[in-house]
Amino acid sequence: MVCRHPFGIAFLVDSSGGGCFLARPCYNGHIMIALATYTYGTFGREAHVGVADYARSHSPKRWGDLVVIPMEGLGPDALKRYRLEGLIVSVPDEKTMRSVKSLGIPAVNISGMVANPDMPTIVIDNEKVGRTAATYYLERGYRHFAYVPLEWHQAYSEARGLGFVACVREAGYRVFWHGSWPRNLPDGAMRDTRELTSWLKALPKPVAIFTPQDAAAIPVYDHALAAGLSVPDQVAILGVDNEPQAHFFLSGISSIDVPVRQLGYQAAALLDRMLSGKQPERRMTLVPPGEVFTRATTDIRAIDDAEVIEALRYIREHACEGIGIEDITGRVSAGLRTLQRRFSSVLGTTMQDEIRRVRVARARKLLATTKMRIEEVAAACGFTDRNRFFVAFRALTGMSPSRFRATEQETAPSHAP
Repeated sequence: MVCRHPFGIAFLVDSSGGGCFLARPCYNGHIMIALATYTYGTFGREAHVGVADYARSHSPKRWGDLVVIPMEGLGPDALKRYRLEGLIVSVPDEKTMRSVKSLGIPAVNISGMVANPDMPTIVIDNEKVGRTAATYYLERGYRHFAYVPLEWHQAYSEARGLGFVACVREAGYRVFWHGSWPRNLPDGAMRDTRELTSWLKALPKPVAIFTPQDAAAIPVYDHALAAGLSVPDQVAILGVDNEPQAHFFLSGISSIDVPVRQLGYQAAALLDRMLSGKQPERRMTLVPPGEVFTRATTDIRAIDDAEVIEALRYIREHACEGIGIEDITGRVSAGLRTLQRRFSSVLGTTMQDEIRRVRVARARKLLATTKMRIEEVAAACGFTDRNRFFVAFRALTGMSPSRFRATEQETAPSHAP
């Protein structure tokens, strides 16, 4: 059975359940190009969209034949079966990389599974992913940190962990590292290979845990609950990839977004230049991670004062509803002056500044992801006065709302058909 795809891709689907095999593409273009990647999860889908976006907007005739080859179950020499003229590939190991290079065609790797790949590569800046996680936790006042890598060795998992350790170490703290990979850990990391539940119980609390994928964060959450630990009050958990299931799993897994669609777009642009006979300017290009999406597993700061915690929760949930500090005191037993003093002592900021920070964070997201007018954004974020919105936004971002929106549009890849 031939299954047609809206981007002009055709798969031959084995009705016996044996999987998908490449059929002739739907279009009769000039060049046959393939995206060989893993089709499960968000990575493969988003990379595909990014490649297709570039092909449609820049080289619709040149890239008339664009096919997807699922990498699941393929051996390192399987790509030799296809008569390709260009390839974008998620290289899983050294053997497959050598096989890709032996094809003798322009090829771009988009996988971080191999350290220092010997071919043109565009990947997520995995060390910066780890640093982003560490900065996120440090800004929330954590003093205890832990990393849970993948159970199998992958270069990107190690790089994200090492970036996390480096940033935490620079702040004067250390990281508890679970598992046996890699063999040599840097200064600032302490290895422990005991069973996960026992390890979680033994960690100092409250602890900020980072995992290299959302898929790795979910079992950490399960083990924390099995250990009788409270998430996020005792154990905060942050993953990577912003997978859809991270939105819906229980109350939601906090996650660092990675711009895989942008990665696919840039890989297609590089391949297009290579098909024109141009050499890559550098062997590896790093794409920085996106923002952190805070959900239930980190939606609190590392503080011991129960009333300050309650005040923070109320601010996060209601800041954009136009609340003032008097509304917050109605949620706790402490008086206004006492709560203000304790809040400032614990967090180093005022309740009013925290309200403003939450509102501006919401405004940034609306400006970047919607076409709402700036006045509508201000109102949706709890600002009753346009001028106050502009002053608060500029104070926290260094630019006006309109300039921020323009900057976001400039850095985003074109998705025009």
